[in-house]
Amino acid sequence: MLSRLSVYANGVAAAFDHSAEFSLAGALDLTETPRSDDREACTGVGLQSSAEVIARKVARRMLRRGQYLVRDAYDVVCCLAQDPTAFELALSTLSQSDRDIFSMRARAGAIEIDRTRGLRSPRYDRLRDSARLRELLIDAVSGTLASDEAKMALGGER
Repeated sequence: MLSRLSVYANGVAAAFDHSAEFSLAGALDLTETPRSDDREACTGVGLQSSAEVIARKVARRMLRRGQYLVRDAYDVVCCLAQDPTAFELALSTLSQSDRDIFSMRARAGAIEIDRTRGLRSPRYDRLRDSARLRELLIDAVSGTLASDEAKMALGGER
């Protein structure tokens, strides 16, 4: 017998062409504003705020699991460029210890972008280069990359 969450997930999957990526979150919220007012157009499912998504990617996937997926790095850099307020809120959920761990991994060269599930059709093609994306991710999370610099990296103007 399927759990109610599984039934719901199967229903959401059926609304897509089965090639779209999505996830159902079941963990505690990290930010004060975890929900967006936006809804997915086909299903009406409520969406998480940009700050919550980025906070989870950095805190849970990158720091806790040590996974640096290309799509996560892309999302972090794009969030900094497009919504710096949400990005700052996401980073504010990290403890000083978390920031120190990230910096230590970066200095040790332990942050490598996993491209096994690469970007399908990124809006910002300049971020296809793993080395450049890695640099931008490290600078963004370390707090040394400004929003306008991120915009320039995406190909925008200051």
